[in-house]
Amino acid sequence: MPRYEVVVTLEPPKIFGLPEEHWTIVEAAPSHHYSPTLDFRTHNIVGHGTLSRYREYDDRLTATFVVNNIECQIDDNFLHAILEANNVSEALMLISQEIGRLCPLVSTFLGGSHLSFGILQAVQDGAPVPLSPRVTLMRVHAYNLSSLKEAILNASDMLDGLPTDERLDQALRYFVNGGTLYRLMTEQGVGQVLEAPCFLEFWKAMAKIVGDPSGEKDHQSRYKKFGLDKEYYDRAIRPLHNIRNRFGVAHIASVDAPAVVSLKDVGQCQAVAGQVIQRYVKFLRKSGKNLGDH
Repeated sequence: MPRYEVVVTLEPPKIFGLPEEHWTIVEAAPSHHYSPTLDFRTHNIVGHGTLSRYREYDDRLTATFVVNNIECQIDDNFLHAILEANNVSEALMLISQEIGRLCPLVSTFLGGSHLSFGILQAVQDGAPVPLSPRVTLMRVHAYNLSSLKEAILNASDMLDGLPTDERLDQALRYFVNGGTLYRLMTEQGVGQVLEAPCFLEFWKAMAKIVGDPSGEKDHQSRYKKFGLDKEYYDRAIRPLHNIRNRFGVAHIASVDAPAVVSLKDVGQCQAVAGQVIQRYVKFLRKSGKNLGDH
């Protein structure tokens, strides 16, 4: 069976005492740290504060351990993983699975720093294995100012005079969480890792209003109270409930969850959650009551 050595980079580098852009890096120890000197008259930096003191070479982090038959050696923020596998795809899958579990577990000990990883290179029996590199040649965003203005004015009209509603506020918080994950997913190249949790946040925004099938008996009829019909429920809402339930997305319980929740599913859930929230706001404005009063 082929033997693979895969090199993984661990992030962020600052926790390893290594340079990281926009950060002053110092060893954790009682001391005073001084910011650069700002001239408030001109708003120019006119003096250096504390400068970074990176780890000395002899003090770099090194460690050797085994995780489920994968031999691991850490040198600074590079993790060398050695294992046997039938092919490179299986090797990368096994490493992603185990290091993907190791990093968040390590993070539980760090009290605020969150460890992540990326695969740098792979070698099979001493020969390099070509990996498909991610190369960004261009990023384009097409803006539409008239649509943006219309959205702002519509949203402000809907909120004007609307009393605070706990259900709406919670749904909007879930929607914000989903939006944050969506930006990370689409802008930082970590889509597959975040598709399931991003889907879940948008689903919770929707379910907060239309009902959760796992615990709210009226989830198959509540949508009717604010103008959505059964055709919409069957076409838009029910499939999202099915994805949430079938693949254990609620607690990311299934190891297959990131693979079976697609970017298309996330986009659909975001769109439906937005439509449901808008309908609920219109319901509140028309009735003056929240769903719990009916």
